[in-house]
Amino acid sequence: MPALLNGDKVEVWTATQSAEGSLAAACEEAGVPLANGESTSSIWAEDSGAAGVRKDYTRQAVAIGKTFSGNPVKLIWSREEDQAHDFYGRFRSAR
Repeated sequence: MPALLNGDKVEVWTATQSAEGSLAAACEEAGVPLANGESTSSIWAEDSGAAGVRKDYTRQAVAIGKTFSGNPVKLIWSREEDQAHDFYGRFRSAR
């Protein structure tokens, strides 16, 4: 999940089904108005887990990006980290 903070602007690239949610989370974390943010979603969008709903990865990438203003930051969670930030879901089956 790449993020770029440059002055009073924030830009995130994310694989999500809710680009608006990522944009809102990024702007809130960066402390900039929504008008100064941009969110780009890839064609392979997926964030159906709890971390995706809460936009944890977006917030973390922007928080790290504050330290490196003007330089893009790429955040990658390991499988263990991703599982640690998720909630247990109900058992589901399909025929």
